[in-house]
Amino acid sequence: MMASETAQSAELTPPDLPEWKTRDLLAFEKELLGVYVSGHPLTEYEAMLKTFIFNSLARLPEVQNDTGVRIGGLITSVDLKLTKKDNRAWAVIGLEGLDGTIECLAFPEAYEKAKADLILETPVLIEGLLNVREGDAPKITVERVIPLEKAPEELTSEIHLRINQKKVTEPQLQRLLELCQANPGTVGVTICVICDNGDIAFLKPGTCTIRNSMAFHQAVLDLLGPDGLVEKVAQARRDCPAAFRGSRQQLGSECGARQRAGRLKTAANLSKDRLELLLPN
Repeated sequence: MMASETAQSAELTPPDLPEWKTRDLLAFEKELLGVYVSGHPLTEYEAMLKTFIFNSLARLPEVQNDTGVRIGGLITSVDLKLTKKDNRAWAVIGLEGLDGTIECLAFPEAYEKAKADLILETPVLIEGLLNVREGDAPKITVERVIPLEKAPEELTSEIHLRINQKKVTEPQLQRLLELCQANPGTVGVTICVICDNGDIAFLKPGTCTIRNSMAFHQAVLDLLGPDGLVEKVAQARRDCPAAFRGSRQQLGSECGARQRAGRLKTAANLSKDRLELLLPN
């Protein structure tokens, strides 16, 4: 009897269970070990963070006190407090980036505006003023919290749609036109065409302006490839006070660099039948 049970137990095989999703695995690692082991939940957002932040956390000590900054990371804690004078709520926000951590102080007015977006383990951008005191770690006085998924729409001043003339097809151009028409908004569009001879032409498709939502952003990348969309980032929000100035210069792009170098060409050199879909009548 015992030998039979031993034989049966030896034949048991573990169930074929699906692997955990990366986000779930990382969350369990952080919960059990206190650190991420197999990766970081911000890795999938690294390119977007590089586009929209002004300052890396690791280099904040190099920035002057009271400078306007825009940083990004995961919200790791929200410690609610009350003011002594009038019992208004404010919060100390823990933010973890790919290259460091920092505390951000959202005082009552800023906290009231941002509280709906203060969700643990959510990637965000934080705009505010750097507070540096000798002997203390830098802190941020919060002015605005922007969920990272809203950054392309809220912080982009213009987009460049990059088209390779050798590779683009009429169906791709038609689909691109449909995407632009289906996402009207306020962000300007420039078509940056890499011509057959290697030159670059810049085309303005009439008065076309789009809503650069995450859905539009991803759809263009799926259509044109990872280099198909370049976002020019607004240096300050529209309602920002004069005192708020980002400490990073305007993000450039390959298209812009070539334009400044005198490589701008006209649409006359292009194959009109392949581009007329995106040109104004």
